[in-house]
Amino acid sequence: MKSSETRKIALFHEEVAFFTAYGLADRSGQTDWVLDYEKPDWVIFSPLFGFESIYDRYEQKDNSSNKLFISGENFYRRVGPGQHGESVVLTLLWMIYFRSKFLSPFFLFLLRGLLRHHYLFPHGFWYKRTYRRNRFAQLSSYVKNIPKNTWMILTNANIFQHPRVFSMPYIFPVKRQMALEKPKLWQNLSSLSPEAALSRKFCCLIISNYTSLPRWICFERLSSYKRVDCMGRTPLSNVSKIRLPRRWMDLTDIYRQYKFVITMENTEAEDYITEKLLLGLAADTIPLYFGACNVSDYFNPDRFLSYDQEGRSWKRLIERVKFLDTHDDEYLSMLYKPKQSPTQQEAERNKWKDYVRFLEKIPFPEKKAS
Repeated sequence: MKSSETRKIALFHEEVAFFTAYGLADRSGQTDWVLDYEKPDWVIFSPLFGFESIYDRYEQKDNSSNKLFISGENFYRRVGPGQHGESVVLTLLWMIYFRSKFLSPFFLFLLRGLLRHHYLFPHGFWYKRTYRRNRFAQLSSYVKNIPKNTWMILTNANIFQHPRVFSMPYIFPVKRQMALEKPKLWQNLSSLSPEAALSRKFCCLIISNYTSLPRWICFERLSSYKRVDCMGRTPLSNVSKIRLPRRWMDLTDIYRQYKFVITMENTEAEDYITEKLLLGLAADTIPLYFGACNVSDYFNPDRFLSYDQEGRSWKRLIERVKFLDTHDDEYLSMLYKPKQSPTQQEAERNKWKDYVRFLEKIPFPEKKAS
């Protein structure tokens, strides 16, 4: 494409800022592009957001648009409780349990049974398994027959091993965006004084997706020990006089007021690590994590508490929190450990170099002449 021609792009993403976070603005000069959804030169979108409709629209025989798929969600999530049909029932139970003292014992007993035996809702469980299996089969089939003018960036581990598919854990572009917008926010060592660290409130949870049962379980069990402040669009919310920031990275202003923060993913899969853990570490608190089994490949496992590290036992995880909360020396010892080891920092730099080399293989048109 000649540099004098107008370059047209069909962009399907909730944040234009992801161009910068993924290193696409410098590489492809996307800031000069004109939005055109009829006959674009390039189509860039997240596959999970309307994959079928966008795929069908731009995969017609008479359409030769180049395509870049960027997955902002977890494709290979493990099947677990708390979504689709059963989430409605559990949400109602939570509301009754927290709003009614008279019915609390009965509903607590029933709720705990549901949390441990989600097959009590066979229809919802079957639907979830079928839906996820079909979604994965669709993606797998597409990648195996990926067109020559198509590239993919997945937030999960690249189990397909295709030359035009790259695995980029979501935590890398998120961390890069944080470094560009708030360069002083991420420090590998905490600068918080011991007095300030120990004088903070106990724990908090900020949640918008209330179908994630790991957070519910952690919240319920920790609340039996001490008050856990919960904020967000959820029936669990117990803090009303607070306005959450609009930007995700500004949540650190709230996290910094607590000794512990529940930073658990919605789902668990290898390499699927979102901004949640990063924000907890950046806020100089101790995160409670559930999610990627290989999270210790990217962050120091001695700097946060993990469900996997505690033998996938909620009891052991909660007991560990109680121990740190009552032993100041142990708490400070964990707080002042580096968030990433030199080896992990080097691995992150190498991963980004590999990603840049991958981008160089994508034939983006040259930046328009000024």
